[in-house]
Amino acid sequence: DFGNVSVVGILSADSLMNFPDFRAHERAYQLMVQVSGRAGRRDKRGTVILQTTQPEHPLIRMVQHFAYKEMVSLQLSERSMFRYPPYYRLIVLILRSRNEEALQEMSALYAEKLRARLGERVLGPVTPPITRVQTLHIKKIVLKKNKTQNRFFVEVLKLLYRNSNPFSQNRKNCNNSFIIEMLD
Repeated sequence: DFGNVSVVGILSADSLMNFPDFRAHERAYQLMVQVSGRAGRRDKRGTVILQTTQPEHPLIRMVQHFAYKEMVSLQLSERSMFRYPPYYRLIVLILRSRNEEALQEMSALYAEKLRARLGERVLGPVTPPITRVQTLHIKKIVLKKNKTQNRFFVEVLKLLYRNSNPFSQNRKNCNNSFIIEMLD
């Protein structure tokens, strides 16, 4: 507890809200409200300065009014509409290769095969904000899965995995890797 803190500044709130993640608004709200609570903790009322280029944004208004229930309601309705957790499960396929061209080709091929079976529930391939780790280039493909479609998705992923071996064998010194990550 910091008794002498009477002014708190939140710089560039837009970067919190516009982070490329479906949970960005939830995290931004939580952080801004938590930091705001640090101003004027004891007998004195504090001041919060919030820097944003979008002062009329609904999330900024919710932070100003500490409207937690409204924020939760909005987030849940958007997640339902756009098929995100908790209503759907996300499966993230992470593809890595030392050869950027081979990775581009491989990720486009996988996404095309998945789209043929799953349609609009396939997002990507996309290059993440961190495009390379050590010598490996990265691409991601996101699958949105209804919670009742377990068996179907397992079959699709098995098919994809079986088809990944011939691709890797056709490329020498690619050091390709294929990782499946579940998000909820």
